[in-house]
Amino acid sequence: MKYNTYLFYVLIPLLFCLSANANDRVQSRGHRMSIFDTFSDKKVVNITIETDFDELIENKFKDEYQKAVIKYTDVQGNDVERKIKVKARGKYRKRVCDFPPLKIKFSKDELTSEGLADYNKIKLVSHCFDEIDGTYPDQLMKEYLAYKSFNLLCEKSYRVKLALVNYVDRKNNSSFQQYAILIESTEELGERLGRYPRKLYSIQKEEMDDKEFGLVNVFQFMIGNRDWDLQAGKNLKAFPSMDNKKILVIPYDFDFAGLVNSPYAKLLPEQNNEGIQERVCEVKFNNAKSLEFVLSKMENKKEDLLNMIESFEFLEPKAKRETSQYILSFYKLIKNRKKAKEVFLYKPSDL
Repeated sequence: MKYNTYLFYVLIPLLFCLSANANDRVQSRGHRMSIFDTFSDKKVVNITIETDFDELIENKFKDEYQKAVIKYTDVQGNDVERKIKVKARGKYRKRVCDFPPLKIKFSKDELTSEGLADYNKIKLVSHCFDEIDGTYPDQLMKEYLAYKSFNLLCEKSYRVKLALVNYVDRKNNSSFQQYAILIESTEELGERLGRYPRKLYSIQKEEMDDKEFGLVNVFQFMIGNRDWDLQAGKNLKAFPSMDNKKILVIPYDFDFAGLVNSPYAKLLPEQNNEGIQERVCEVKFNNAKSLEFVLSKMENKKEDLLNMIESFEFLEPKAKRETSQYILSFYKLIKNRKKAKEVFLYKPSDL
């Protein structure tokens, strides 16, 4: 009898806890390291990509991968060389940039044979123009800071790594170096969230958590980004919950943001905006309490955001001042709650 009591009160709860913890690990991060995780955790990841870049640029409008090799030092300090495939990506940037963003595809079989997760695609946001004034490509660095800013505000966001890429043209043996941003795959983000990504269009506010979406909405306002759309699912990834009650949306692609101020950024004519750096609230809040929750959360992260910008060594001093001032102008606005409500809160007259 005592033995049975011991089983019930000690072993059963212990087994339950172990099972729950295992389930939490699977849903939040999984039990295997990913290829994204293997890249160094240093401030800058040094990478070499070898391929025929003339062919890549010539065929940038074709949705076709070509063979390449990637070399880097992993988190354990080991030199790694892998056969990969690369292709150009980015609908707008492929048209206007001298060098397009890339999608890197690893071998799933190779990854799984090494005990890595089979998330085999990583986006690389490259420099845009070959000739850049100044030491660093400021627009790229500002877009990196936009991603890191949302990381600070919300753990449910894309992880990014800053990389210095040595591009080696295997055909003519020439090379050049530029900074880039590595972005984790959407599937890996979904694993961390415990949700599966879906292509969803015409998302309604009622389908999302008011506070979670409110944070996305106000963040986009803070960085001056209007290049997103709930109805079209533009520059948002949707993650329905397992019970299909609420949809989580995660933003990405911030090169059109006023904070970044890319030279090629053009607003849609129907937006009727005076300039790329002017802020507009795209979706109004219905609930004043949800708005206050989001604004308070933003205020709590103010010093962290400004310190991150100030300590970021890859921005020229002028660009750093511009970035800080742009963020401060947002905080000046929301400090006046009456004005903030006029900007963010829905009014019947908005119809």
